[in-house]
Amino acid sequence: MTDTLTPRYTELPRRQAMVLLGAILVVALCGIVYELIIGTVSSYLLGNSVYQFSLTIGFFMFAMGVGSYVSRFFHGNLIQTFIWVELILALVGGLCSVSLFMLFPYAPWFYTVGMFTFISTIGFLVGLEIPLLMRVLSESSTARESIADVLSLDYIGALFGSVLFPILLLPSLGLISSSFAIGLTNAMVALLTVFCLRDQLDLAEADVGMRNRDNSAVVRADFAGRAHHCVCAGPSVF
Repeated sequence: MTDTLTPRYTELPRRQAMVLLGAILVVALCGIVYELIIGTVSSYLLGNSVYQFSLTIGFFMFAMGVGSYVSRFFHGNLIQTFIWVELILALVGGLCSVSLFMLFPYAPWFYTVGMFTFISTIGFLVGLEIPLLMRVLSESSTARESIADVLSLDYIGALFGSVLFPILLLPSLGLISSSFAIGLTNAMVALLTVFCLRDQLDLAEADVGMRNRDNSAVVRADFAGRAHHCVCAGPSVF
């Protein structure tokens, strides 16, 4: 069944496709850094680093799976949806470390609730973004190429983030400033996507509107044909 609410991206220029692929790399980098930040904060405050990182990684991956599953229910302008998700992720992820430090003095259970809330929300948003971009890129190339490109850049970005955090971010910025910096990075990705793909945002809306009008015309024509057939085939009145 054709989805009339989702625009087609079959003629996405190569330059804009490269922008989306670069966004996938940065999204993966930011996601793993958020995960490391939350695990490190929990280790500092609660101790037992193995336990804290195991819970953080496990629930983060689970939330990513939920986000990937929920992405199937998103229609309409997928690039615009990605931009909004990226902005929400920038806000939530950027505030995660300072919020956790503020929650800890109240009660351990209060901190635990906040920790799992941030893990679940950030993981859900990261898991939601990748399938959205994969659906866009799969229309301008083959499914085999788009899946290979997206997954390879996702894993490479995770490697960059896992190396960047302990070597550069944590020693030079600390936990709170690192989360702010990564949140700002997510926001910059959203703004860069708007700047580089602004024509796709307009074309997508026009494409959906045109297909909706075409479908409406087909429905009206079919209805008129059926009505004419019923009138012609009806019993004669004497």
